[in-house]
Amino acid sequence: MSDDIQNLFLTVMFVPVVEETLYRHLPLSITKNYFPKSKLAVMIGSSIVFGLGHSGGFIPNILIQGCLGMSFAFIYLKYGLRYSILSHSLWNLICFLNIVSWHQ
Repeated sequence: MSDDIQNLFLTVMFVPVVEETLYRHLPLSITKNYFPKSKLAVMIGSSIVFGLGHSGGFIPNILIQGCLGMSFAFIYLKYGLRYSILSHSLWNLICFLNIVSWHQ
């Protein structure tokens, strides 16, 4: 049971903060400040990198996770880092609960 709690904490609290900072905040804040015309290209690029990091070796997951990354990028730009982290956390919680329910 403690492994589930630790995994829940990592999946829902820690990982979204780290990933949203690395995949969204850093590239998009730099772009917004210094290269505003490149915002869409950076969003697409960071979403592809996000998709690659979450593909699990399954090529279609690059597209699926990349689209998810793109939605987090839109949330980041419209509402800020706090809400992209919250959205990412909520998504991870849903996935975590789905996985846990399959293992029971």
